[in-house]
Amino acid sequence: MKTKLLLILSVLALISIPFFCNSATASSEVIKLRAVTHFPPVAAQAKLTGEFCKELERRTNGKVQITYYPGGSLLDAPRAYGGIIQGIADIGNVGLHFTMGRFPITETTYLPIGFTSGWVATHVVNDFYWKFRPKEFNDVHVLLFHTCPPNILLMRQAVHKLEELKGLAIRSAGRVSQVVEALGATPRPIEIAEGYDAAKRGLLDGFALPFEVAKNWRLADVTKYFVNCWAVGNIYTFVVAMNKDKWNMLPPEIQKVITEISQDYIEKFALMWNEIDIEGARYGLEKGMKIIELPSEEMDRWKRATGKVQDSYIKERVGAGFSSEDINSQIRFLKERIAHWTERQKELGIKSMNGPEEIRIK
Repeated sequence: MKTKLLLILSVLALISIPFFCNSATASSEVIKLRAVTHFPPVAAQAKLTGEFCKELERRTNGKVQITYYPGGSLLDAPRAYGGIIQGIADIGNVGLHFTMGRFPITETTYLPIGFTSGWVATHVVNDFYWKFRPKEFNDVHVLLFHTCPPNILLMRQAVHKLEELKGLAIRSAGRVSQVVEALGATPRPIEIAEGYDAAKRGLLDGFALPFEVAKNWRLADVTKYFVNCWAVGNIYTFVVAMNKDKWNMLPPEIQKVITEISQDYIEKFALMWNEIDIEGARYGLEKGMKIIELPSEEMDRWKRATGKVQDSYIKERVGAGFSSEDINSQIRFLKERIAHWTERQKELGIKSMNGPEEIRIK
């Protein structure tokens, strides 16, 4: 009887060897991912995305290895989000304004509603997503959002009053173009990479972008004034997302690490945007640019002029079947979170180029 039992156990042991070997091999296999962004390799946004990838490799002890493609080298900006869904890339840092209309709910964040800094806006947009969980992102796994600071105007000529914008050609994209038009200027949807030459040739009078582009896109060479109209400035929203199937295939312990890193990098992206905006302003001033601060009475005129952008957006979404009550609730939420995070920025002593005097860099 003992002999028979030993024989059975020996056979079971032999049968189990391949199973355990395969399990061990599977658990030790390296997970290879591809990450993309349209930001140029030298840009702070691209560098931080690269650091995110390195941090993931480090904190998984090399279990995850990422091949990183900045500068649109694998997927250009308009194709990046679709490329994540298709599995061409596994992780992407993508600008939503390149596919306007695809994210109608999140486009609420593009309204000129008084964002005070990139740090504030980044935290507000993440709050917005987790509050409303818009289904427009159901085809990916969202890791985090980040945004640029509110747009100002970088102009070739001085602008002190609303009337002085009439007839001027200003580079803008997506809903930012609606703000430019509401202010009386003519929007020009020229690619930012082509903006320098367009301004140099006199085809553009200015740009609706943050301070940071004075340095990062060398626009200080072709403009002379910063018009700090931040109170009516839109933001550009970016999402860092993963291919959903790839996410679902990851072991739970790897998913946990990615989620933890993503939470850490919300703050890193938020601080980065404030820092490069300050750097851009300083660079522009060194190049001879001047900052025009609008008096409160004039800023109020600009706010009234751009109020039609919000009205148009609400009408557009109601026409597409959305509830006006829901839309207004989302706008109220954004404004409440702007106030909350602006107070937090004051408390933490974080400086920016925009917003109330208490948070302004001196």
